[in-house]
Amino acid sequence: MQEKVYERRHGKPFPDIDSLRSKIIEVWDECASDLKSIRKAIKEFLPRLKAVRMKNGGSIKTMFG
Repeated sequence: MQEKVYERRHGKPFPDIDSLRSKIIEVWDECASDLKSIRKAIKEFLPRLKAVRMKNGGSIKTMFG
C-alpha cells in the first residue's frame, strides 16, 4: 500500500496531511476492491513478522520480493 501511495511522487513529500490522507483513502479503496491482493497481504504478514524477529528488527527487504 505504501508503494501505491507514494508512486509517481519521485521523492516529493505530500504538501500537507490532508493530501496524504486523501491519497491513502484513495489507495485503500482501490485495494479493498481487490480481495486477491488483500488475501495475499494477510498470507505474507506472519512470515514477514517472523523474519523481522529473526533479523532482530533489521531489514527484510532482500527476503521478500
